[in-house]
Amino acid sequence: MLTYTTVYSGNTPEMDSLFQAANNLYSQEKYEEAIDKYLEIRNTGFESPELYFNTGNAFFRSNKLGKARLFYERAALLNPSDKDIQANLKYTESFLTDRFEIIPEMFYIRWYRNLENSFNSDGWLLLSLLFFGIFLVSAAAYIFLPGVKMKKTGFYSGMCFFLLTLFTFIFSVRRYHLQENPNTAVVMDGTVAVKSAPRESGKDLFILHEGTKVWLENDIEEWMEVRISDGRKGWVKKSSLENI
Repeated sequence: MLTYTTVYSGNTPEMDSLFQAANNLYSQEKYEEAIDKYLEIRNTGFESPELYFNTGNAFFRSNKLGKARLFYERAALLNPSDKDIQANLKYTESFLTDRFEIIPEMFYIRWYRNLENSFNSDGWLLLSLLFFGIFLVSAAAYIFLPGVKMKKTGFYSGMCFFLLTLFTFIFSVRRYHLQENPNTAVVMDGTVAVKSAPRESGKDLFILHEGTKVWLENDIEEWMEVRISDGRKGWVKKSSLENI
């Protein structure tokens, strides 16, 4: 079952009003009209997890699973730890045709990814600034407080918080890069033949269907080399994909 947000997340009163109007259309089951309103907001350059989340819901209700998957993925990029976004994404995946094995990851890689996805870029940056502030306090304690014990405490705590500042800043940069350059896309066409080479005469390797997420590898003119979750690769027309 889909979850839904009624938060008005614009950055101006006009944007809030448009977002509310779109939500009202959604609640009246006028999904196509709601989509037009949500996309009108996006076309202004504004984006937010709530906007993408509700747009995905409207596309799902319109039985456009490829577009629904696309906007849920975009929402997840901006807020990877949101449980409602993840739940709706999983729910949508259950209606898709393609089911592929996922290449297993080592436990420490999986743990690292889960940690990195705990916050978006802004969240990690705020945490980094907090740790940097504590580092400065610790450094001041080391410099100005009397006594060897107090200086040791300031020194070692300062080192710890400096490392935490560094790690969280790296996470922030990585999340920002991922948000701006996700290198992933969703199949928009109902059925797509994945070719062995970037040309129509290439051998058909396998078939992809609407809503399947792919990872982008290389591109040549109108062709894109893609990788799917089980590791297989091949070439498809760029026109069959929409970048997340």
